[in-house]
Amino acid sequence: MAVLDIPFAGNNNLIMVKRILSSLFLKQPVFLFLTVFLVLGFPLTAKEPVKIVIMETMPVPALLENVNSCLRELGNLGYTNSTTQIIHIKAAGSREKAENELSKLLDTSRPDIIISFATLASLTAVKLTEQSGIPVVFAQVSDPLGSGIVSSMDARPESNVTGIIFTIPRRVKLRHALSVLPYSPSAEKPLRIGFIHSSYPSSMGAFRELRDAAAEIEGVEIISRIIPYESVPSGTVAMLQELSHYARELEPLIDFWWEPTGALGELEEYHETLMGVSSKPVLFANTVKSVEGGAVMTLIPALGSAGAEAAHLAHSILQGTPAGSIPIQSPRAVTAAFNRDTIMKYGLIISPGLLSLAEGNIYPRLDE
Repeated sequence: MAVLDIPFAGNNNLIMVKRILSSLFLKQPVFLFLTVFLVLGFPLTAKEPVKIVIMETMPVPALLENVNSCLRELGNLGYTNSTTQIIHIKAAGSREKAENELSKLLDTSRPDIIISFATLASLTAVKLTEQSGIPVVFAQVSDPLGSGIVSSMDARPESNVTGIIFTIPRRVKLRHALSVLPYSPSAEKPLRIGFIHSSYPSSMGAFRELRDAAAEIEGVEIISRIIPYESVPSGTVAMLQELSHYARELEPLIDFWWEPTGALGELEEYHETLMGVSSKPVLFANTVKSVEGGAVMTLIPALGSAGAEAAHLAHSILQGTPAGSIPIQSPRAVTAAFNRDTIMKYGLIISPGLLSLAEGNIYPRLDE
């Protein structure tokens, strides 16, 4: 949309306009407007584009799918190249880089909104907009409360932050995972679950939540190891080496594995490395790809759903809704997947109700 910008043109131009008006006697309005426009030099100036910052923590498949989904949905909502400036910040797994890049941007311009993906980018966006009040919408964050992104999951009128949780509660996951076992864990026959995760904030939060959920159930024990987080992809090899070491250590102590959320657990190499050194099955995976590779099951927010939902939240804020008035959202769509070969091998049981959630995500597929 164009707007007419009318500057004061000075006395000489006004005298000229008066002469034009007198000669035309207001009988030719179109010609009159064009004449005034040419004499006064009125420019037609385009409306300032909407500035949207997309902050990406690291280039892992699930995150990239949500970023792309967000961009597609923004386009569907009318934020096109002609009306919008998209500024992409890629942190490459480094909080220092995220802070440097966003700081440089904020020193020279004020974006209308920031959409951040995953914990590291979201922490950075929240920290650097605390004074300016620039709205922040986070997505693909599993523990926004525990990681310090928000102080409450409810509406917070004083806040400039809202977003979408990218996880299913661990209590729900654990309940579904236990339902596939042919026995109920007990003190006499405990279920020992191995959990190797990084010190990445969302991974730490995921461990605490799973540990607390397991503590409520007799006979369930979480045996864990922590790998110091290093930036992805530069630190991937070192973290996978640590994973291999701890997997060998825990192998004789556990019955099943549980794959973590966060920077390390979302890499395809996590599952491949774990299965390369362990004969114990993964009871609960973090990706559908891991289920294809032999994990028993997964139940996760649908890939791409968080990105699309983040786009709609951003649109609502850009239309005038205060970010802090929007409670933290839960995922609206989930994906379930099961591996029939692993289920049959270990004598596990999938209920019809749980199986109905898979919607065809049962591996290996019958046509393979």
